[in-house]
Amino acid sequence: MGLMFAGPFDLWPGKADMSNQLFAQVVFNLPFDHSYTYSVSEDLEEHVKPGVRVAVHLRKHLATGYVVSVGPEAPDKDIKPICDVLDSEPLFDSKLLSLTRWIAHYYLCSWGQTLDCALPPSVRLAARTHISLVSQPASKLNKILSGLRASAPRQYDILKHIIENKKLTIAQLEKKLGSEGLYGSIAALEKRGVIAREAVIRRQAGAKQLSAVRIVAGTDVGTAVSDLASSSPKQASALKMICERGEMLTSEITRATDTSYDAIHRLVKKGYVELFSKEVLRSYQQHFTEDAAFLTHTLTGEQETALALVRASLEREEFQTILLEGITGSGKTEVYLQAIDLVVKQGKGAIVLVPEISLTPQTVARFRARFGDSVAVLHSRLSPGERYDEWRQIRAGLYNIVIGARSAIFAPVRKLGLIVVDEEHEASYKQGETPRYQARDVAIVRARDANAVVLLGSATPSLETYSNVEQGKYGRATLTARVQSQPLPKIHLIDLRHSKKGQTVETILSDELCFKIDEKLSRGEQVIIFLNRRGYTPFFLCPKCGVSVGCAHCSVALTYHASENRMKCHYCNSTQPVPEQCPHCGHPKLAKLGTGTERVQEELENMFQKARIQRMDADTTATKWAHEKILNSFEKGDIDILVGTQMLAKGLDFPRVTLVGVVLADVALNFPDFRSAERTFQLLMQVAGRSGRSHLGGEVIIQTYNPAHYAVQAAKRHDYTGFYREEMKLRRQLSFPPYRHLLNVLVDSPSQKQALQTIRRLAEIPRGMQQQGGARGLTVMGPSAAPHAKIKGRYRFRVLLLASNTGLLRSLGRDIMEAHRKLRSAHTRLTVDMDALSMM
Repeated sequence: MGLMFAGPFDLWPGKADMSNQLFAQVVFNLPFDHSYTYSVSEDLEEHVKPGVRVAVHLRKHLATGYVVSVGPEAPDKDIKPICDVLDSEPLFDSKLLSLTRWIAHYYLCSWGQTLDCALPPSVRLAARTHISLVSQPASKLNKILSGLRASAPRQYDILKHIIENKKLTIAQLEKKLGSEGLYGSIAALEKRGVIAREAVIRRQAGAKQLSAVRIVAGTDVGTAVSDLASSSPKQASALKMICERGEMLTSEITRATDTSYDAIHRLVKKGYVELFSKEVLRSYQQHFTEDAAFLTHTLTGEQETALALVRASLEREEFQTILLEGITGSGKTEVYLQAIDLVVKQGKGAIVLVPEISLTPQTVARFRARFGDSVAVLHSRLSPGERYDEWRQIRAGLYNIVIGARSAIFAPVRKLGLIVVDEEHEASYKQGETPRYQARDVAIVRARDANAVVLLGSATPSLETYSNVEQGKYGRATLTARVQSQPLPKIHLIDLRHSKKGQTVETILSDELCFKIDEKLSRGEQVIIFLNRRGYTPFFLCPKCGVSVGCAHCSVALTYHASENRMKCHYCNSTQPVPEQCPHCGHPKLAKLGTGTERVQEELENMFQKARIQRMDADTTATKWAHEKILNSFEKGDIDILVGTQMLAKGLDFPRVTLVGVVLADVALNFPDFRSAERTFQLLMQVAGRSGRSHLGGEVIIQTYNPAHYAVQAAKRHDYTGFYREEMKLRRQLSFPPYRHLLNVLVDSPSQKQALQTIRRLAEIPRGMQQQGGARGLTVMGPSAAPHAKIKGRYRFRVLLLASNTGLLRSLGRDIMEAHRKLRSAHTRLTVDMDALSMM
């Protein structure tokens, strides 16, 4: 369903009497950061409020916008009126409006883009323009077509497509015919009266309505059942059950009584029951069970101290950010649970952010075991309808605890008292598209505005967070021991340079790791094998010319996936058959180099043929609930060895896992990214923490070609402080974050020449400021090709700007964005990423 507005767009009056009239400031999900003024008619005054969406005309087209303020200030020019109000009540309160404005300002995007991002996709509105044919005689239409074929072939193509399809959106036409000359040709055809525009605003999702049945008021059910008992026993049974339940879905009553729909309609005709539409809520279905023993947990002394720090701020209703630094298995989740319990008892709400969808099943199970049905879930694996219903119930105050990934930070929780950011160091909290916000930092700003507490949990805090602790900006509580005094797993390093098996192509697992796997399986224990690289092998190499088989659209090698027997690009998702010979020199044999999770699984299955082995990566978890099914099977003991990527590294707690094997610790260590050592250390510490979480104990075997690296050595010692000191020395020497902030300016284009020319012109802005002496403390690095120089057919060049003053970086970012707009380069895209995490 949707609102429909037909063109031409001349619905607004000319000069109007503006005395005693209200005016609304409206922003749009478009890349310009200023509001537009619209007049509010008298009949809409009570409905137009900050936080609602409205239908308006923008540049002669129907658009949806967000009202951000309403006031009597009259503009000095003629303006358009608001056409309609699209929400019965505001979607954003004043605090969320303020938060989204801050995000737009800090992360260099528009307020409208941020507001749109803050809503679940299923709640957003889409304004689409349909092009349809104006009714006229076929002879006249054929004559027009014949004339256009020679004089205006572009208009001919457009009109021909519209005739064939009856109605098309502009986006569909652009996909079929390309964008060149499209809009001008549509306007010309519209002027001739051949086609017409029709603007429609549609909701992405709505409430789910199902057919239900109930007893008609005044019906003597007992008498009716007796009358039906002999002639229509199934109708009698259905009527009796409906009476007992009050009302039932039609599908439920037919299943429960083995009655046909026809029988229900006969009851309707007899006047005993009536049909009606009933809203049915679509909610997160839990497929993961949690041991009831988790409900009765006594806090350790360190946990009590951490909780007391949270309690003190909650009682004072004082904003505070607290780092809960706890080793893996130390009981951080129990502190979260009891902190939330304090908040709930105050009549307030809480948001719990988790970095990966794979964390959600266990996390949700634990929270629902403690707090029942007051826990809502928001993440991308939910269907649009499920997300829509969860969000509506949160907004209505029916849920006061929300668990979800990054975007859950915008959940409309009432009386927010606490925000938990679990595994706060995770890079997945940084949004990869506009607005490029960091959810951890947004959580801190939102809590500040609400006088709430932020609890940042991690065994391996980000350097930025730990630096803030050392500067006294954040509080800190530590958990240095595992619950029930379980020791940390002992970590063994296998030097693949000196391991015979580690040097061969045919084998992946070292003798030491294979021996340990066999030992654990013989005891009935479980094993996790970790490799952060999916597929079978990451590239094919020609032994003659030395060239690898690469993607035609990206500057990366294609990954071989044995399960599909195809080569895949993990950046643009293109696929191609496995080449029979080198595409460059024709050599008949290609070498498979490197290892992915598919190959690890294959080798384990060959070596441990009686073991039950499962793989968990992006390929095996593409379907809905696949994460939950695999983890549930592993928890029940139906899987002996679980092979996977970083999905397995964070937050999962399986008592029977006594061995974790890291196939190759060096995957991310040599990336051209100054954070590569930090990410490697964090990942090793996290995956190691899955082992030895019960009385059975545990150990970890890490295979590496670089055992002397300080990140690997610190992981072996479980030494976060030692790693932090070493890494901070390097960051200080380079003046990289957290000592300064980073702005990544990236240009991409199908034309390598155009991309390079554009980035060079944009780089002149910060360099010019340096030369004029107005950019003290600014470092400009580049322009240069990005490490991944081509992605999806677009060449990529970047400039890195470093400065302690975020105001300076934001000012330069805005100047660069404005300069790019003035270049009017239709084929180049600009990305300006504040506090960038991705360097690739």
